[in-house]
Amino acid sequence: MGDRQTGMSVLTATYDDRSALDGSAETVRGMRDRFTQETGSEVMEMAEMELAILDLLSRSPTPMGTSEVARRLRLAKSTVHGLLHSLEAVGAVEQVHRGYRLGPAVDRLAATGDLRRRWRPVLQRLARETGETAFLGQARGGRVAIVDEVLGHGAPVISGPAGSYVPATAGAVGRVLSGERVALDHGEYLEGVNAVAAAVPGGLIWVAGFAARLTRERLPGVAALLEKLCV
Repeated sequence: MGDRQTGMSVLTATYDDRSALDGSAETVRGMRDRFTQETGSEVMEMAEMELAILDLLSRSPTPMGTSEVARRLRLAKSTVHGLLHSLEAVGAVEQVHRGYRLGPAVDRLAATGDLRRRWRPVLQRLARETGETAFLGQARGGRVAIVDEVLGHGAPVISGPAGSYVPATAGAVGRVLSGERVALDHGEYLEGVNAVAAAVPGGLIWVAGFAARLTRERLPGVAALLEKLCV
């Protein structure tokens, strides 16, 4: 996971994981379990305290102050103050008056999990029927975040792991964001790579492959399949 950076929560890397999660409380518990399994003891100790705070806030109907969080978790108030500051820096909590509640980063994780659950079966079918990699993305400013992928079969195939980005102007992706229902990319974004993209509620889906496999002649058929499944 990497070393902890000054003023940053050790959970920063977790927000790129995009695990399929159910609501804010489930999001927090899933993050806690994953950290318990995957991190070293020194980082894990800090992560567990941060996740305990998030878990506590997720179950509270009202914002909680530093003193109350410290008392409930039996931690030093100075420790809780530092942890809340770090969590606030990455959007995991936000300060409301004199208390804290879950921040937009946790809500975004939950929403991303919902999006993945809804569209992953479509990605799996696209990858199975086309043999190429299918992606699910969300527009974020001038970029599109890849939130899920299902790899095609055989070799070679295109790969873009969850948490990575493509420009919002990239070929078919860019044209779909500009309003087209389904768009084709004949190597416009990456030379030697063809793609087809379509808009879906909450994001967009595209299939991409090397031109030697995903030929120009195949693109209309892939577009028809995308339109059938996504539009």
